[in-house]
Amino acid sequence: MEKTINMKIQRITLYAALAVLVIAGIILMTGRANAMNDRSVNGSIALPADRTITVSEGVETKINFGTNYDNTSYHYLRIKASKTGYIVFTNDYVHGDDVALCSANKRVLSVGSKSFDDFYSANSKYPYQTVLNYGVKKGKTYLIRIKGNSSEHNTYKDPYIGTVKWINKSVKAVKFGKSKKKAKTLKKGKKINGMFTAGNKKAQWYKIKSKKKRTNIYISAPKANGSIIGQVYYKSLGKWYSIKLRTFRSDSAYKRSGYIQAYNSRKNTYYVKVYPDYKVSGAYTLKWK
Repeated sequence: MEKTINMKIQRITLYAALAVLVIAGIILMTGRANAMNDRSVNGSIALPADRTITVSEGVETKINFGTNYDNTSYHYLRIKASKTGYIVFTNDYVHGDDVALCSANKRVLSVGSKSFDDFYSANSKYPYQTVLNYGVKKGKTYLIRIKGNSSEHNTYKDPYIGTVKWINKSVKAVKFGKSKKKAKTLKKGKKINGMFTAGNKKAQWYKIKSKKKRTNIYISAPKANGSIIGQVYYKSLGKWYSIKLRTFRSDSAYKRSGYIQAYNSRKNTYYVKVYPDYKVSGAYTLKWK
């Protein structure tokens, strides 16, 4: 009797688990369908190759790329930053594998990705959705450049439709030193925000004066579009410690946050150097304890 009851309980538990998975799948598919909208041209804006359209902040814009789409196609979305900080650019089913932030005259400032696999970013809700972050300066006009898929030339029977959306987040970044000699001193335990606007590759310097034998310097860069590199110079040893934070992918092979541990003797001075890898921009945080 007791065995029969246990089997029934196990069966009910299994059915309940399956029901949860089915419901989760329905929600996911509904989300994808809503994000795609419909694939008709109704309400879309035409964007032929090498043309530019203005995209308003916070508005999901439906774009008609036409029936021809290949690796020679460049499409530009004009935006204007209302805040100094970073933009969050969401790209739903826009066919392409090269997204970059450019100046108003089409000079590439910050590259999001050149690999289709990298489109599975940490903030994406489902496959083929891209969520990118770029560091921007208030009042400045930028172009988001989308390039066609590098491996094929596509001709569609009906126009290819995709949707994009962007929002602007402000960041109150602290003052930093422009060299080791002018490094800004950081207080213990206080987290600070740092920023690299698109096109800015210069290193930012900070100083730490620690009385601890072991000092941990924590760096996080979840709001950047690539690798942010942190280096700590240990004055008494004349030695560097380094960490590279790859913020684009969300799998275990890449870390969006980490720390550098330095230790030897008490009353140490450390210099922290933070800089972007290649054409990377966005926000980061830093603290020590």
